Amino acid sequence: MAFRNLRRRRSRNTLTIIAIMLGVSLLIGISIASSSGMAEFSKYLSRIWGETDLIIRYGNRMPFDERNITIVEGVAEVQKSVVRVNWHARLENDTKKVAGLMGIDTNNDWEFADYNISGSREIHGTSVVVGSMLAENYGLKIGDTFNLTIRAYNTETWNRTYHYSIIGIYYPTPPVSSVDVFTTLAEVQDASGLSGMISTILAKLKDASTTAIVRDQFQDSLGLEFEVLAPKIEAQKRMEEMATGFQAGLTVLMLIALLVSGFLVFNTMFMSVYERTYEIGVLRAIGSSRRQIFFTFFSESLILGLIGASLGIPVGLTLSSLFTFLFEKAFGLSKITILVTVDACIGGFIGGTVTTMIGAVYPAVSASRANVIQALRPISRTGRRAVSDVAVLIIGLVLLVTGSALTVQLIPHVEPFMGFLDIFLVPIGVIIMVAVLLKRGAGFLANPIGLVSSSIGTLLSKTLEGNC
Repeated sequence: MAFRNLRRRRSRNTLTIIAIMLGVSLLIGISIASSSGMAEFSKYLSRIWGETDLIIRYGNRMPFDERNITIVEGVAEVQKSVVRVNWHARLENDTKKVAGLMGIDTNNDWEFADYNISGSREIHGTSVVVGSMLAENYGLKIGDTFNLTIRAYNTETWNRTYHYSIIGIYYPTPPVSSVDVFTTLAEVQDASGLSGMISTILAKLKDASTTAIVRDQFQDSLGLEFEVLAPKIEAQKRMEEMATGFQAGLTVLMLIALLVSGFLVFNTMFMSVYERTYEIGVLRAIGSSRRQIFFTFFSESLILGLIGASLGIPVGLTLSSLFTFLFEKAFGLSKITILVTVDACIGGFIGGTVTTMIGAVYPAVSASRANVIQALRPISRTGRRAVSDVAVLIIGLVLLVTGSALTVQLIPHVEPFMGFLDIFLVPIGVIIMVAVLLKRGAGFLANPIGLVSSSIGTLLSKTLEGNC
């Protein structure tokens, strides 16, 4: 019976299915794009920082005693650690050609071992690796030799000149750039007079989830004169803050689509109840129970929801490509790998179906509670006093203004009750205002369509005027 009734109103039901499909597809597309974007950013951080969880350096970026490494090595959560030393240098005794001289512990430095280096990375003595920006700026290539002037520690005199040959070029992950010259730890300490001194300690933890705790522990142990940085979680936090607004906009779009879907289901079934009042009266007169009437109309809505939600899954997978493209452009990421998950598809399907069921409850209850006498004798039906369009428009405007004020924090949030209230108030206010405006402008909107098809134009005009 439900399928027979649905076939009688194909155009209306098709539009309702399309609305449900769009709501579900947006839900799935946004969910997949968000998870894919965050996963790509995590990989992006790993490419930049590798396995390093913590970076320890002196507050003024000056070298410090390398014996501080014992504090790091004494913490049980640390899996491995390594030291580096960097110092100031100039190319060819030219004060404008500044480079950084970086000393690496070649036996233990896991970051250097994973660097993208063309040529050889086997640095030793005067055989060095240079950063790509340095090589590009000064026309250096593998096999070239150059002079590097180094300032001695605790002096202002640049009187130490060394002759180096290039065995490799380091290409960092954008947007990181490098003007460094990489050589051994001992070479830099000897050339600069920094014996027993280091500039940086890198640490990898056994469990990355303890990064914040270990960072604070090191800060307490080393003192405020040191900087203890957790680059991954700090960058992740900044990324999440930047993505919050972007995701909020997509979430509002998704909620509006779901609300419109629920509203259209409500509208479709309420129209169906109104048109079939006499049919309901007949069914009640021949013995159909209120429960049977309720499930008749409710099952029709559920069928619409299941069809729309099923069609929304493949459309959502297609839309996820569009949303990931927006993530790429918004945050400057490279090509994002789309992570299609079963949870996202199931969540979208359930969300669309539940929205449909919510929109169908009131019309189905209204149908089940119809008075038999009034249903069989339409002349005896008493109309309800309609709410003024102006009053409805004002209600919608109040909801929109309140939600907007919460969004821009003109009205302070009171957690947890008002944390996401603006996300609901804004779309609901917009929907109410649009519904009234559509009703008032039905004729104006239908006229252009009427030029193409008079029957569709008339149907659209009557639908908007009677049901908005």
